[in-house]
Amino acid sequence: MKVLVKMRILVFILIISGSAFLIFGCAAKKSEPWGNEKTGFILTYRPEAGSTLKYDFTINTEMLMEVMGNEMETTSDVKARIFSKVKDVAEDGAITFGMGFDSISVTASSPQGEMSPDMSKYIGKELEVKISNKGKFLEMKNQELFPPVEGSYQSVSSYFRNFFFDLSEKSVKINDSWTSTDSYTEKVGENETNVNTSSKYTVVEKLMKDNTECLKIAFEQTSEIKGKGTQMGMDFTMDGTSKSKGEILFAYRKGYYIEVSSTGTLEATVSMTQMEIPMSGTIKTSIKLIK
Repeated sequence: MKVLVKMRILVFILIISGSAFLIFGCAAKKSEPWGNEKTGFILTYRPEAGSTLKYDFTINTEMLMEVMGNEMETTSDVKARIFSKVKDVAEDGAITFGMGFDSISVTASSPQGEMSPDMSKYIGKELEVKISNKGKFLEMKNQELFPPVEGSYQSVSSYFRNFFFDLSEKSVKINDSWTSTDSYTEKVGENETNVNTSSKYTVVEKLMKDNTECLKIAFEQTSEIKGKGTQMGMDFTMDGTSKSKGEILFAYRKGYYIEVSSTGTLEATVSMTQMEIPMSGTIKTSIKLIK
C-alpha cells in the first residue's frame, strides 16, 4: 500500500483440523475443525462461497519532508467501507474474492491547502483477488477499474493487494510465532515501485470480543520500498523503509477477523535532479467489522 506502508493487515483467518471422532456411548462427536489450545490452532482461510463481509477502514498519515532547507508537513485521511464477497472456493482451497468500496473519501492537507479528490468513480466497482487457503496472494484482476487518484502514482487497487496476511503452515498454540515474506512490483504509467516485506506474527491470547471467541494475533512488519518514475516532468527515485506493529482480533470459530489496528513509521528519501528530499512520518490504520 504503496503510499501507505505495506501492512499485511487487512485480513481473514480460518482455522481447521482433521476430522476425528470421539465416541461417548452410542454418540459420535466430530472434533472441532479449528483446533484448540491443547493441540494447537490450525489456521486456514475457509469462507463459504457467496458470503459477504463489510469493514469500516481508516488510514491516518502524517508526513514531514524537507525541501530546499524548508520543512513541509502534510496529512491525509482515508475513510472507506470495504466489501469482501466470496465468489469461488476451488478444490485446492484457493479463494476468489470480489472486493471494492461501498464508500470512500480522501482528504489531504499541505502548505498549499486542502484537497478532497472525487472518489465516486471507485464506489461499487469490483476487484477480483485470488489467494491460497494460507493467504498467499495469487492473482488480481480488474485493476483498470481502480486507477490512481489524481496527483498520485499508486493504484487504488493496492489497498486490496495486502488485505490478507500469510497464515502459519503448522498448528500454533498461545505464544507461538511464524514469519512470512513477500515481494512484488507495482507499475503505474511510467512509475514503478518495488516492495520487499518481512512479517512476524504471534498468537498472544484467546479472548472474548462482542460475545465472540477470538485469537489476538500481534504482528510486526518491515518493508523495503524502492521506486522510480516521473513526477511533474521530473525524473525521480525513492528509497525508503517502513515499520509497523499491530494486533488482529480473529474470530477463529467463524473464520474471519473482526478488528485490526496498527501504527507504523516511514523513513524515505526522494532523489531528483540536483535535489534530495528526506521525509519521515507515521501511519495509523484501523479496520473494524460492521455488525
